[in-house]
Amino acid sequence: MKVNSRQFFFFAMLFGAASLVFALFFPYLQPLAIAAALAVVFRPVHRKLQSYVGAPNGAAAFLTVVISVGLVLVPLLILGSLVFLEARGLVTYLRLGGYGGVEDDIVDILSRYMPGLRSNLASYVQDIGLSVAGNVRGVLSGTVSALFNFALSAIAFFYILKDGDRFAAAFAKVSPFKEERDYQILDRLETAVNAVVTGTVVVAVAQGVLAGIGFAIFGIPSPALWGGVAIFAALIPGIGTSLVVVPAVLYLLYAGSPIMALALLAWGAVLVGLIDNILRPWLIGRSFNIHPFLVLLSVFGGLQLFGPLGIILGPISLALLIVLLDLSDHYLDGE
Repeated sequence: MKVNSRQFFFFAMLFGAASLVFALFFPYLQPLAIAAALAVVFRPVHRKLQSYVGAPNGAAAFLTVVISVGLVLVPLLILGSLVFLEARGLVTYLRLGGYGGVEDDIVDILSRYMPGLRSNLASYVQDIGLSVAGNVRGVLSGTVSALFNFALSAIAFFYILKDGDRFAAAFAKVSPFKEERDYQILDRLETAVNAVVTGTVVVAVAQGVLAGIGFAIFGIPSPALWGGVAIFAALIPGIGTSLVVVPAVLYLLYAGSPIMALALLAWGAVLVGLIDNILRPWLIGRSFNIHPFLVLLSVFGGLQLFGPLGIILGPISLALLIVLLDLSDHYLDGE
């Protein structure tokens, strides 16, 4: 097709304007992506508020935002603060040579085979524990930047819920593919985001929180910190939270508390383990599945690329790629 000068000028202006708008929106990609993910996850809540309460679309969207903030932000703020405080205390404990007791005995025994263990542990806890917990607190702290990003996410969350159907229709209008294919992409993306956010991230957080509660009940020091570690351990396929629970059980055995050790073992196997075996398949379902090792890599890569929000944005990016690859045959055939 031959392009005349007017068409060339028009498309040049269109490309320039699109590039400029992309540059304007790019700094806010993270809060917008988080808002979109939350809108997908809490969409069933929004629909039920509309149908059961009879609230208008805007009112139902506002109530959904309020509910999600209470369910996500407040617990995350409390958990992040506890992890930060316990990580800081553990670093101080290790650097001062310990305060005596079972912890020192265990570190001293291990140090015979791993020289410099105490100083290395302090360094690892500071570099990993304080970094993650500090970043979480930073994201949720009262800084101007954090408050602005939070407000932007909340506003975007509200409008995605309220005007989601209009956004989908606009996408279908500008897309060069058939309308049914456009909605197929959106449906598959919604399924994928639900799978990775609720079926992977939410399950890992639930397992870590339950493990932390068990640590607190049965006398493990720094329960919130090790519960935070259990969240990431839950993402490791085949091992999961046992990477943290089993050493905690051994700690109680060495401390002379076999009953507590057996109780924690039962807690980890029954409550924490059953979440993975029951809740994850129910949340993910059979319509979409990603290998857990790929999810693990996407979480760690997301943390490196996006910071603390990468625990959600990393798996979502992976899900987007898998959906597009899964649908590529249709579009390469010209449908």
